[in-house]
Amino acid sequence: MGGCSRFDAKVVPIAVETDRKCGLNTPRAIVCDGRRFEIASVGATLPCPSMFGKADATVTGVLVDVGGRCVARGLICDDGLWFSVKPDG
Repeated sequence: MGGCSRFDAKVVPIAVETDRKCGLNTPRAIVCDGRRFEIASVGATLPCPSMFGKADATVTGVLVDVGGRCVARGLICDDGLWFSVKPDG
């Protein structure tokens, strides 16, 4: 996904269900347009400058199960708001 200097890519606001075990905010499912998609795999989480809050935002690489196939997405969490980004490629 490369580095993140600001939010330069197109982002789509989404709802994310998280697993808060051990104090982590790990994404488990995405809810978009009334549909729920399971997250099959969670990759690295990197800090990114925030557009809304004082604390850094995060970018997390995930594979989302869409009808039996995995689709790569980047999830941005910024001040409690979640966004989905399609990686270049």
